[in-house]
Amino acid sequence: MIEYDTFPMKKFFKILKDDSLIEKYGISKEDWETLKETWNERHPTAEGSKLIEAHRKVIIEGLKLKRNINLFKALLLHKGDGKELFEVVGLKYYDDPIKRIEYLKKEVQKSEQKLKIFDAQREQIEKEVSEQKEEHREEIDVNEVIASFELHGFTINDYETFPLGIYDAYTKLITKKEQRNG
Repeated sequence: MIEYDTFPMKKFFKILKDDSLIEKYGISKEDWETLKETWNERHPTAEGSKLIEAHRKVIIEGLKLKRNINLFKALLLHKGDGKELFEVVGLKYYDDPIKRIEYLKKEVQKSEQKLKIFDAQREQIEKEVSEQKEEHREEIDVNEVIASFELHGFTINDYETFPLGIYDAYTKLITKKEQRNG
């Protein structure tokens, strides 16, 4: 099993450009796929980030819908006006029982509608992402990366064995530095 953090950066980008090189370097297809998966997890594309955000919206709205439905169920079993139940879940409470039920119905309907919209958006983004090929990812020039690291004061002893894990760490440090400096 090949470890992502210790795999040489130059070798990774060479194979990424031409994956027929995996045989030359003696890497199994399974190990190569695992390396690419880890790379993609650590370096998401804009589309990947949009997909994650879409999933997050679906999950949150689904939880809100379940919360509202469970509040309805709890009110049926609860003795009293249920004011404390509304407070616990963070929904507005009405003293008038009819207004209270109408409000809760609207909240359920609103959550159902939002869930449908968010789910449709998620499906559309998934479709767009699946249609895109890996080749569409921005190609990285390894020599520019190395030069950039050295310009930022990082020392690289051996360009051929420079590991992906250190590449990720240096990139993160440079990004933080640039954010601080504006």
